[in-house]
This record gives sequence, C-alpha cells and structure tokens, in this order.
Amino acid sequence: MNRGGRLGSPFILKRKAVAEARIRVRVQPNASRDEIGCFEKGLLKIWVAAPPRKGEANDALVALLAKKLKVGRGRISILKGTTAREKVIGVEGLPLDEIEERLRAS
Repeated sequence: MNRGGRLGSPFILKRKAVAEARIRVRVQPNASRDEIGCFEKGLLKIWVAAPPRKGEANDALVALLAKKLKVGRGRISILKGTTAREKVIGVEGLPLDEIEERLRAS
C-alpha cells in the first residue's frame, strides 16, 4: 500500500563514501629483498625483489603494502605511475595517520 500519494520504492539507496588515503612512493625493483624504508623527500622508499616486467614489481609492491598495513590486497591500488618508479598508491579505508603508525610498527 502506498502512503502519502508517492509512487516508488520505500527504500533509499545511500552510497557510502569510502575514504582513500594516498601515499607517494619510490619503488626500487630487483632489490635483494622486499623492504619498506622511511619517508624521504615526501616519498616512501620501498624495495621489492621482483623484476619490473609484466607487472611483477607492482604485484610485489601491493602484496608487501597489504601485509605491512594488515589489509586486503583489494584495498590497495596504484593510482598513478604503473610503469614508473615513483607512484601514487591509494589505500582504501585507512586514514593516513593510521598508515604511518602501522608502517612504523612493522
């Protein structure tokens, strides 16, 4: 039964805004091991052992960040610089201060 003379569904779809923090990183592929360094000149230094071919280094970067931040890989994305050493990484659902805290703890 329709009340108030309005037509349509009683349900209202609400889009939940998802916060996405952005981090600028500089990646060094072909390193001896996977490691996250410190922030230097506004960039987070990261070394990955994977080579920079066919997205292997990018996959290793996402896996390393997901492990250190304790989030799923699907919550981390490369927003800019997929073929460059300097990249902009998006982390969904974590504020920047929480990201910094988790990286320092690891």
